[in-house]
Order: sequence, then C-alpha cells, then structure tokens
Amino acid sequence: MTPVTVQAMRHIAFCQHRADGTLTVFPADRKGVPFSIRRVFTITGVSPDGVRGNHAHRECSQLLACLSGQVSVIVHDGFETALETLDDDGVSLLIPPMLWNTVKFDGPSTVLAVFCDELYAASDYIRDWSEYTQLKAAERDPIHESPRS
Repeated sequence: MTPVTVQAMRHIAFCQHRADGTLTVFPADRKGVPFSIRRVFTITGVSPDGVRGNHAHRECSQLLACLSGQVSVIVHDGFETALETLDDDGVSLLIPPMLWNTVKFDGPSTVLAVFCDELYAASDYIRDWSEYTQLKAAERDPIHESPRS
C-alpha cells in the first residue's frame, strides 16, 4: 500500500454567485466533489479557538467547506504537518483517508460543511494518536516475505 501523505490533500474551488448574498454550488462531478456523496454534516456554534476533529479515517474521504467564518485545519500524515486556512471563498479542502486532522474554529458564527464518501461507522475512526502513528509507520515499512525454498 502506498503511504498517504499531506501532499495528497488538494484544494477544490467551487463556483460562487454573489448577488444579495452568496450562492456556492457543490456539484458531484470531476470538477467538484470528486466522489459520490454518502453523507453531509455541518458543524456550527463552536466557541472561539474551539477544536473539532482530532482523528483520522481508515476509509472515508472528507471534503471540508467553510460556509461562514474561518477555520484552520491542521493535517498530519504521521511525519509531516500542513496548516490550511478555509473561509467562505468557495475553496474547499479534500482530505483523503489516513490523514489525521484537527479543525480550529474562529468562533460560533463559523459554519463548516463536511461531505463524505462513506456513511458513519465508528470503526472507521482512528481517535488514538499512538495507534495512528503505528499504522502510519507500518505504511512506510513494507512487509518483506522470506523467499520460498
């Protein structure tokens, strides 16, 4: 298996129409949400500097879109860290499976939408940092089978 690194994240810019407010369109196609959407949720009302996330997913990809306010997204791949800032400019962040993410909120008026390619499954979450780093180390160290005689 190829290790997933922070370089696997990508930004996706969505079309915005501004006229007495902002309409942002999130099409599920090759230029938009790059997967079949199985689940969408929003996070609102988080206190200033409040933190959500602090986990990785085994299988689920997530596309984070800040609809109002601002969030800082800290992403780890077990070795490197990336910091991304999202606001309501229509640019979203695609986070593939096996990247640890922490989301810091600007304040209670911030609204974050998350599009997922999997339904919720508790078993998909990795919430223990030690377990995560062990899994990531195993990704980088391929198993060598002994030659057969």
